[in-house]
Amino acid sequence: MKEIIKLDGLKIKGLGPAVASILYFLHPTIIPPFNTAIINGFNYLYKDKKKLGSWTEYLKLREVLIDTNNRYRSELSSDLGAIAGLLFEIGMQRLVLGGDEYLFQEDGTRLEKLIVKRHEEVKGEKEEEDLHTEMQYHLLRIGSALGYDVIPASNDRSKCYAGTNFSFISLPSFPEFALDKETLNTVKLIDVLSFEKGTNNVIAAFEVEKSTSIYSGILRLTDLSYTIADGDEVFYIIVPDKREKDVMMQLSRPAIKKINTVIKYIVFSELRQHCDALCKFGDSHRILEKIAREA
Repeated sequence: MKEIIKLDGLKIKGLGPAVASILYFLHPTIIPPFNTAIINGFNYLYKDKKKLGSWTEYLKLREVLIDTNNRYRSELSSDLGAIAGLLFEIGMQRLVLGGDEYLFQEDGTRLEKLIVKRHEEVKGEKEEEDLHTEMQYHLLRIGSALGYDVIPASNDRSKCYAGTNFSFISLPSFPEFALDKETLNTVKLIDVLSFEKGTNNVIAAFEVEKSTSIYSGILRLTDLSYTIADGDEVFYIIVPDKREKDVMMQLSRPAIKKINTVIKYIVFSELRQHCDALCKFGDSHRILEKIAREA
């Protein structure tokens, strides 16, 4: 970057796109290449009038590209060649929508809004999935510390949190049960199960909820209570703090109230906050009642 500023200050004629391309190959994540097509694409996309032979203009272009690339890195790349290639395609008029219609301003604006929207959705989904993984990790850790065998859902066993792979703290395989295949597969999808050491006796079952229907998690727990449960186990829904009202409403439904299964809930913040203490001072799964709530 300092080299380009020095070049700009020297005002040497003839040092144009070739030098920028050389610098790009040396520093592809901080120096974008540029040529006539890239400049044309930039000016079209950003409704600007940058000039090819000006390093001052190039520095301004660079700032805009880096800012744009940072915002849409998941769709582009850390390498600035990706966004430069996009500008090249626009500058060469190869990027079209529909038949031969070129990307007009209103289409570009709409496309940008869609990209931003999708970016926020992906970001939200990633954050939600990370929280789900974190809560499973706390539950596995607590169960293991209390002396139980623990296992996550069958499709989550390769997950990792805080540098610990779930497989390191859970059973290598699901205990044997005399259940039909469909029911067993449903039970295996419960987010975390704790078993009495060395047995298939379920001690506690946990469903960690995200943006999906809380009712689906409740149904999995009730399915478990009607199949392999023997009456000494506890059932919990783990929910984001902001969805506490939702879970209270679902647990208060007449259909749920009529069954014999008592399902309590724990909010994310309290599970996270008290995990270490539960691991250190707990002597059985009953310690979880300290942070559990009922509808």
